[in-house]
Amino acid sequence: SGNKNQFTFPKTLVPDFDFSFSGIKTALLYLTQRQPEIIVNNREDLCASYLEAICDMLIDKFEKAIKHYKPKTIGLAGGVSANARLRMRTSELAVKSKTPLQLLPMTLCTDNAAMIAQAAYFKYISGRFDALDSTSSAR
Repeated sequence: SGNKNQFTFPKTLVPDFDFSFSGIKTALLYLTQRQPEIIVNNREDLCASYLEAICDMLIDKFEKAIKHYKPKTIGLAGGVSANARLRMRTSELAVKSKTPLQLLPMTLCTDNAAMIAQAAYFKYISGRFDALDSTSSAR
């Protein structure tokens, strides 16, 4: 319900089809640290502007990928696909690029939290525990 054009956020320029949200997250952090009253007085505009900037970055990459790969169909899935604004922007892109879009029903647009919780549950009931001093690795 906020004004998506009220605030401007930087769009991270990462080559090819990769993207990063670190610059936009830092910009939001600095803005709210400099002007904490924005959170109370302009919360809707701030959120709408932030969301639009993120959608812009995702849609720009999506459009670039469509032009490069020329797919017969495109899709949007995962937890992010539950976002109404991103669904709308992706639908608009599909029409613009004349590429059919496959969108999952909202009931299937979950994030990884449930998957991680389920994996932890099964490890727990099977008695598989790591030591408290164990280390982790992303790969």
